Amino acid sequence: MRLLREYIRAVLNETSEYKESDYFGDAFVEFKERAARGEDPLDVADDVLTHLGEGSTRIVYGIPGNNDQVVKITNTRVEPHEELEGVDAHKFSQEQKYYSNRWESDLEIQQKYPDVFPRTYETAPDESWILSERAKPLPAGAAGKAEFFKILGLSSQDVRNVNKEAWEFTIELIKDYLLNEHNSDHYSHKYVLQESEDDDWDDEYSTYVDDPLDDPTKPFKGIIDRPPVTIPPEEKAKPYGYEAINRRIKAILSNPHHRGIVRAMADLNIPGKEFTPKNVGISGIEGDHLVILDASLWRPHAGKQG
Repeated sequence: MRLLREYIRAVLNETSEYKESDYFGDAFVEFKERAARGEDPLDVADDVLTHLGEGSTRIVYGIPGNNDQVVKITNTRVEPHEELEGVDAHKFSQEQKYYSNRWESDLEIQQKYPDVFPRTYETAPDESWILSERAKPLPAGAAGKAEFFKILGLSSQDVRNVNKEAWEFTIELIKDYLLNEHNSDHYSHKYVLQESEDDDWDDEYSTYVDDPLDDPTKPFKGIIDRPPVTIPPEEKAKPYGYEAINRRIKAILSNPHHRGIVRAMADLNIPGKEFTPKNVGISGIEGDHLVILDASLWRPHAGKQG
């Protein structure tokens, strides 16, 4: 991937008066040059870039004068773990942090799952930083959840009723279904393929009350952990909580792009808990669409790119 970028850059240099600063800004060029000379990328970024936010493995910086890209740098500032050797307080090794950048900038991943993750434009030789597309984040708090659910085609009642555990269960269920789509005996098919009785439910006028599966005030219990429920014989073919779960799954799967996002999560083993308002954004490349901001891939990657 790095060789391909260098080739494209060479072609541009031969056919036009291309300057990297024209595309990415003077601040990025200064950051890149100073980091290449051996300065700590985070120290340089603090000096010439704009801090936007940080997670367990990376810190994200904006580029002055550039609203289209961001720089994601491995977070080496987390204190070492008090008991475990070789990892930080979040239990990540330095190698795992580099894997985040390596996976996200993998050309094959970006080609196989187009528009699922922000596009990557450049990678440091040691993969300590990547230059990535700047996606628009969703609002914080309840507003972000409401916008996220609306984008996915879910109802305003879902916003109120779906708690963290129920949402994670739903995404993991969809992942399992997509991985076993051709196995009709797989448990997930019970939730996806049957017709829902509330398909015509009108969100604004219905008095429908969601299944207690999603009560936000109670701890979520998986299907296996729930106490026996007495239901009429003719309904025994449907699993507990079917109506609400089925409606949400059908809404998400009805959009090819959203289906593709969850399929990528399933293929790459990205946890369902990562598909949240805090970890998605809106990409404006080729039309507004949802992207996962951090793939949360920390497992080993098969060698450096290029």
